[in-house]
Amino acid sequence: FAALVVPDKLTAYAPYLEDESLVSISNYEHLLIDNKLNVVPVLAEIRRSLEQGEKDVYLPNDTHWSTATDRAIGEFTVDYLQKLGFFWAPDNSPGK
Repeated sequence: FAALVVPDKLTAYAPYLEDESLVSISNYEHLLIDNKLNVVPVLAEIRRSLEQGEKDVYLPNDTHWSTATDRAIGEFTVDYLQKLGFFWAPDNSPGK
């Protein structure tokens, strides 16, 4: 079992907020404390995109991911789950 817990826009952009009182209102990290829960590290991947200068990780006038982020997180999730052995890549399937 693996969970994909999607961080909200405020959580993703917390390191860039000028108002520090907003930085700690997210409960996202508290969801990750339970080490029995296998959570896909989506927040780290989103923040990596932001650090690399990716614009509009979330829609500019909305709290949903952009199409590009949706695709990038989908690919990241597949890679992550493959590394954990949840399923095989087509060229790494058993018997090959």
